[in-house]
Amino acid sequence: MSRSVSVAPDVVNVERPEHHVSFPNALLADSAGFRRTESDQLILCSPSDAEALLQKRLRTPLPKLQLAAVCLVRLADPLTFTQIFPYVNEMMRDLGVARTPSQVGFYSGLVESVFAVSQLLTIYPCARLSDVIGRRPVILVGIVGLALATFVFGLSKSFVAVLVTRCLAGALAGNVATIHAVLAEITDMSNVAVAFPVYGLCWPVGSIIGPLVGGTFSHPAAQFAVFKKIPFFTVYPYFLPCLICGLIALGGAALGYFYLEETLPSKRRELIGEGPSPDRIDTTKAYGTVNRTHAHQVAFENTSDSHGFSSSTDAEVGVCTLLAIPVVRALAISSLALSFVSGTFDVVFVLFCYSPITTGGLGYSATKIGYALAIAGTSAALFQLLVLPILLRRVAAVTAYKLCMKLWPVAFLMFPLLNVLARAGLEVEDVNTAGEVLKPAYTAAVWVGIGLCLATTRIANLAFSLSMILVKDTSPTPSALGAANGLAQFSMCIARAVAPAFVSALFAVSVDNHILGSYLWVCVMVLFACVGIRMTDRIEYSPENPTVDKAT
Repeated sequence: MSRSVSVAPDVVNVERPEHHVSFPNALLADSAGFRRTESDQLILCSPSDAEALLQKRLRTPLPKLQLAAVCLVRLADPLTFTQIFPYVNEMMRDLGVARTPSQVGFYSGLVESVFAVSQLLTIYPCARLSDVIGRRPVILVGIVGLALATFVFGLSKSFVAVLVTRCLAGALAGNVATIHAVLAEITDMSNVAVAFPVYGLCWPVGSIIGPLVGGTFSHPAAQFAVFKKIPFFTVYPYFLPCLICGLIALGGAALGYFYLEETLPSKRRELIGEGPSPDRIDTTKAYGTVNRTHAHQVAFENTSDSHGFSSSTDAEVGVCTLLAIPVVRALAISSLALSFVSGTFDVVFVLFCYSPITTGGLGYSATKIGYALAIAGTSAALFQLLVLPILLRRVAAVTAYKLCMKLWPVAFLMFPLLNVLARAGLEVEDVNTAGEVLKPAYTAAVWVGIGLCLATTRIANLAFSLSMILVKDTSPTPSALGAANGLAQFSMCIARAVAPAFVSALFAVSVDNHILGSYLWVCVMVLFACVGIRMTDRIEYSPENPTVDKAT
């Protein structure tokens, strides 16, 4: 089937059986290099060829300040979430709630889980609220509240206070789906290969800074002479990393206040007045999903009618309607699986590093764990910046997504190999004083193995950025983008809520009872990773008509 591009004096019209889209002739003439013939008509071979040519020639400029504000606001979540990882095990011992390694794993997993549980309860309501009142207020209130909750966490002197402050922080971090929606609304298919990898850097960068801050600045009175004379930091040994991360979050909120613009389509129309004719895309005044009022909408009309909801741009789309769309439902299930295996790896990696070598771990201190997590964040940042853009240009997002999921079993199987390597190089064994020492050659080999293991998982974690692209493409209407992101993030938060406590308890049972050489947890997690691969393989997705495809 052919598509024609008709050139009139002022407008170039792209005609397809599905819809009709108009572009300013000057823009096409300048950027695409089209030369008008006497008949003023250009015939292209197929709709897909025409689509590719137009997207290549009409690349939408990215709003750089808006993107920078979104990225810095997003940084607050991973920063405040991961900064506790290096010292949470020591914190449980200092609070007196854990006395054995298995108890440490259980209580630290509980602290990490309550953040995700409370975020689970607020993420979808926040997303729906942002579809009504706008993106800006939901994002800014959440970031400021998250910073304040982090400050209070550092002042906690009881286990109950720790749980309450982490619950509060998680609830206020429920605006993450709204932040994703803003990114989707300021981009389109012509610039996602640039915008999404840059945005995807926020989590790995936060994962670098957070553990480094937590591992370096916990117990500052014992590590830095300047703090030894300040009794406050002896009484509150974990406040300094919380203070640093909270201040960075407040800085992101300040930048967002000045540069983060409202992107909800209905609110933008209220601010700037009604835009151009619905069958005309004004590419000179705005950007992304916000302005695809007609062309984007028509692509979903058949699906909208088949599921019984209005295809109006401003129509409310609920969770039941979203789940009625097969590809959206399959993507939600796959997002849950992705978040579960990723969350369990992050938690069990810290437990594995903290546990003595003789019990199946590596016997690392909080500082070394912080360095290892920083390696993970650094590799993730490099992959996001260097690998993901190339990947998006060479293969479909859904294909890359499925390939990333297949790496998780490999990552979990590396844990026993690392312990075998550490046991082989063990030089001194004194578990009571945590005095296990490795021979220099084996120390280097273990760190190389850790690097390979973490690099594997950081490549696998590219699936999070790819899932945002899939959610953007499968959202039934632009005004439902917040709800669609909320559903995906809700699925991920269910996994994040369950994963830490589940894998911590499984780790404790495996080690205490020496089941399968203390590696029962590895076998179970490999099995879960394989199930996640199976769930992901059920996604059938076509970029040209995303919501009509089926999940097998």
